[in-house]
Amino acid sequence: MGVLSGLKPDRVFTFFEEIAQIPHGSGNVEAISDYLAGFAGERGLQCIQDAVKNIIIIKEATPGYEQEPAVILQGHMDMVAVQKPGLQIDMTREPLRLAVDGDRIYAEGTSLGGDDGIAVAYALALLDDDTLQHPRLEVVITVDEEVGMDGARAIDLSMLQGHRLLNLDSEEEGIFLTSCAGGARINCLVELPCRGMEGTAYELTVGGLQGGHSGAEIHKQRGNSNVLLARLLQRLAGNVKMGLSHCGGGLADNAIPRVTTARVLVEKGQEERLESLVAEYQGILGRELATTDPGVSVMASAQGPASESCLTDGELQRAADYLYGLPCGVQAMSADVPGLVETSLNLISHNAQRFEKQISACSCGKNDAGAKVRYHLWDGQKEEGKAIIEHILQYCRQGHAYNDCAVLFRTNTQPRLFMSQLMTYNIPFRTRDNIPNLYEHWITKDILTYVRLAKGKRSRKDLLKIINRPNRYITRESIEEEEVKFDAWADYFYDKGQYWVAERIEQLEADLRVISRLGPYAAINYIRMAVGYEEYLRDHASYRRINEENLLEVLDELQDGAREYSDYESWFLHMEEYAKELQNQKRQQELLTDCVSLATLHSAKGLEYPVVHILDVNEGLMPYKKAILDEELQEERRMFYVGITRAKRELHIHSVKKYNGKQLDVSRFIEEMKQERG
Repeated sequence: MGVLSGLKPDRVFTFFEEIAQIPHGSGNVEAISDYLAGFAGERGLQCIQDAVKNIIIIKEATPGYEQEPAVILQGHMDMVAVQKPGLQIDMTREPLRLAVDGDRIYAEGTSLGGDDGIAVAYALALLDDDTLQHPRLEVVITVDEEVGMDGARAIDLSMLQGHRLLNLDSEEEGIFLTSCAGGARINCLVELPCRGMEGTAYELTVGGLQGGHSGAEIHKQRGNSNVLLARLLQRLAGNVKMGLSHCGGGLADNAIPRVTTARVLVEKGQEERLESLVAEYQGILGRELATTDPGVSVMASAQGPASESCLTDGELQRAADYLYGLPCGVQAMSADVPGLVETSLNLISHNAQRFEKQISACSCGKNDAGAKVRYHLWDGQKEEGKAIIEHILQYCRQGHAYNDCAVLFRTNTQPRLFMSQLMTYNIPFRTRDNIPNLYEHWITKDILTYVRLAKGKRSRKDLLKIINRPNRYITRESIEEEEVKFDAWADYFYDKGQYWVAERIEQLEADLRVISRLGPYAAINYIRMAVGYEEYLRDHASYRRINEENLLEVLDELQDGAREYSDYESWFLHMEEYAKELQNQKRQQELLTDCVSLATLHSAKGLEYPVVHILDVNEGLMPYKKAILDEELQEERRMFYVGITRAKRELHIHSVKKYNGKQLDVSRFIEEMKQERG
């Protein structure tokens, strides 16, 4: 039974709850778009899914309504995905935690996505109901409306016949609007020089603000934490000897920022002065915002001694002046409609992007002159691998050999995606370590079993494999036939009076229906979060006394690798071709005379190459996450040193912002290299 079961209209809330199980924040719409395409396909409805994932679903008129004008129903599939500070939830991967309080539906600790999930749910309910009489229905569901109408800008509506459009994105029940608004997003990049400095690190935080929607509540004169922190930096810059390491705040373009933080370094002896000015500023804001933001807070939290690259002196003052001087809030009111905001702006900032750096370092191997060292930071492994391959190809076009190039990594599971990319480019390679095939792992096989069942297979063998992953407390003896029928299976337990078991079987069948509508990436996410497979892995790890992170990493890698496949057929084909190519590579390795070398840091000991690339120099990988004690970290540092001294001519060190879809910090070893080399 769902959380919203029993609410009317039941079709609407059934679909709303299904939508809530699929993460669909702005910029993360692939899964929800595939779900909508699957919904249409199941019902034989015409569906158009464009390159940016907009969806158009058409249901022809019922008999007798063919001559009536078509009606366009429009909404958007993305939501503003925000959560309470400190809440442990990943809104890019986990479902919403729906709850009901009287006549109010909400999500625990996060935004609900009622804007505009309710439009999508209403549209699906209408399309799903074959008892209704209606003209031609043209349902248009766009992407990324909440961050700038990106989907609406890209969509092709030339196939639509309707001239009447009902936008289902109203703010208030029972009110019809007959107007529209426009918006624009302006990204500003200002380059300012930094310098290294030492001092006491402080985290400055402006928070406790009410925030709100930058369209519906901008006129309420609530504080914007970005503006208020910039004002604090202005006050500090001229009175405290300090530097700004980074700052950022806000979660979405159309959400007034409630919390902004900055990391600053304060010169020795200036700490008390900074703390005094922050306390003084707290009092000023408390009086100014007593009505609109009574909970406003300004804090300075000491973090200990640090050495970092910072904006200082005049550059810091320029940055603070620039941020505070940007227009924000209501800019003009309508001359025609009293009380209507005509133009407004919302200042939203994120941490500054880090650009490629060059680090000067000496090789301690045979080349006394030192190898040229470059550091690269990439969005993810896919971009990292592509860049390495492009460099290798360019290097070989200059007359060099593949044999000159080596790619090193900390663990033997890291290079699987990169190996797949090498295969795509037909670049020969040799591995000095055994690289396990991800698709032969038992966790992968469990996920593929769910997918087979979702696609219509009903074999006893498959069901026995996953009926208690997660534990549903269903006995194996209840499945006797080689081909299982869910209704008969549930009836078996209804007849025994075990209604709760029968309901779990019905829930499994419902989950399989949802999975059938999703693409591979979204399906894996649904299985691990909504079905509960990830929780099963945690319980399994606890029972077996093994590290749960090792199991979850397999799931992360499988899901992240499935992101680029829009359907199961192409995903299955990739797995089949990858397995074949892996076998071919193993057979041919001894015969290859010119190939790229792939090796762990450990197996690269004693070897040297003209060009070396080191993958994924990130916390948790290098140093490895299991290294906690000082002696363990020292061993990790020594292994990294082994890697960087393998290069005779060029050394390329690579880090990623996301590894298997999860944020990772750059390795501490990078900062240590920079400090050692000045």
